[in-house]
Amino acid sequence: PRSTLFPYTTLFRSLRAAGGVCEIGFDIGCAGSSTGSVYSPGFYLADDPRVSHGYTKAPWSVSSQYSKLSVMLLCRVLCGNIKDSPHPPSEEQKEQLTAKCLGPGGTFGAASDYHCVLGGEFAYVCFHRDQIYPAFAILYRV
Repeated sequence: PRSTLFPYTTLFRSLRAAGGVCEIGFDIGCAGSSTGSVYSPGFYLADDPRVSHGYTKAPWSVSSQYSKLSVMLLCRVLCGNIKDSPHPPSEEQKEQLTAKCLGPGGTFGAASDYHCVLGGEFAYVCFHRDQIYPAFAILYRV
């Protein structure tokens, strides 16, 4: 399986929220709740930080000195066997992709046909929270 680092836009309004993900991990129940799920419900990551930045919400401030900040998590991601999907799938195809990525019994692992989807050459979609490990929180201004 392939493991690599990807920036992942967190869409957080505060550093505390990003810290929560670093502490307890990602929540599949929140996946797609802000921007939808074009390729399938899951965690969307990009290897180009400009793509990730395009999904951030309005900046927030820590103090007057540190204002208009955005946060991005740089994550280690277990990509494994990647299914290339150059075009958004239909709803039926999304279900099939999810099933192939989660594997028998809906449990992510070695028995899965695929472990993530490369959607449209710009977004990696992971289906299980244990595939993604936050490595660094990056605070930045544009």
